[in-house]
Amino acid sequence: MAMRLLLLFLLFSSTSTAIASPNRAMQQAYQGIIYSLRAGKMQFNCDNGLTRYRIQSDFGSRPRLYWHTPETNSWVEVQDVIFNDTNISFEGSSMRDIELSNLTSQIHLPIFNRSYKDVPNRYFYKANREQHAPYLFIIDTAEQTSSASNIEPQTEKIALDKQRYLTEQAYISPIRTTNQHRLEMASRLAQERTQLLEAISLQYKQGVSIHIPPYTHKKVSRCYYKR
Repeated sequence: MAMRLLLLFLLFSSTSTAIASPNRAMQQAYQGIIYSLRAGKMQFNCDNGLTRYRIQSDFGSRPRLYWHTPETNSWVEVQDVIFNDTNISFEGSSMRDIELSNLTSQIHLPIFNRSYKDVPNRYFYKANREQHAPYLFIIDTAEQTSSASNIEPQTEKIALDKQRYLTEQAYISPIRTTNQHRLEMASRLAQERTQLLEAISLQYKQGVSIHIPPYTHKKVSRCYYKR
């Protein structure tokens, strides 16, 4: 496990100490713990304060990383952590919160009525039941960021909101005319549009599976050091 983390860390992060940062307080506090034999402790928050971390070391011992779990309001030690010069890396579980727009960008859904915003996102929804997956976390104390990349390939399934798609895309602006021929043509066009939309919807009846290769979904958030 430790060797795997080390290889992943070298591949996806930089260990340079020359990274410029407007606020070096977090990096200095971190290095003061990992390079000192004295006891030390620091705490920082990431993900808009939703994730809380604590690094702690006792006299003459290696540093340890903890994260705060709201469920039990307690600190839990993170296992198999790699402490580098400016970075911390470890494996853990994270929400599979891939943006819907990143999934629908691979789908070519025919759109006839573009008066609606956010198409085709508005016609799909996520159909996955599994919400968590293994991720590689890298906390960069120099840049004060936390990043998470999917370790394993993922399959996201999205489904078509057929009723909404048919209702909005079948709409054709009514024509103002008393000409019978033009009225018949408009009626025939509306019927053909509806039939085409039904046929398109049938293609998405079983949903669509989008494959996400390893390390292609990356989530980045800011971290804030608590003095």
